[in-house]
Amino acid sequence: MPFVNEYVSEANVKKYGLEDVLCSANPSFRKRGFPSGFKFHWTFDKERNIYLILLKIGKEDFSNRFKWLLNIDGKSFIFEADKSSLSSMNVNEKPYIVIWNLVVNDKVNSIDLMSKGEFYILKEAIECFGCFGIVNELEEVIVKFNS
Repeated sequence: MPFVNEYVSEANVKKYGLEDVLCSANPSFRKRGFPSGFKFHWTFDKERNIYLILLKIGKEDFSNRFKWLLNIDGKSFIFEADKSSLSSMNVNEKPYIVIWNLVVNDKVNSIDLMSKGEFYILKEAIECFGCFGIVNELEEVIVKFNS
């Protein structure tokens, strides 16, 4: 079974400890709780027990920066990627093009700890995530990942 974008069941939120995962990246969630209407979502491969979850989106000058966690059967990798200004700007564009640029930052990224196979899985998950995963699945999306 390939990756799919989906909302996470309550059972899987508990099983994978996703509240703690998101709260570690967003400490304000521990104090104030999750935003109204918030639903956990991920890009998930059930057969291989792999998930990609968006931890945080940057603000202001870094509004194109996305912080992610890729978990491969219990082994977690945290990394950041910028959505390139060369990406589509209008969701009505067909095809919608998303170009992700890996951010090289020793404090955040654990990409250098990945094997080639794990990096391939990362690219596969990002391609499935597309624009905004299940939150905004578009029909015709081309995803490019610059490493």
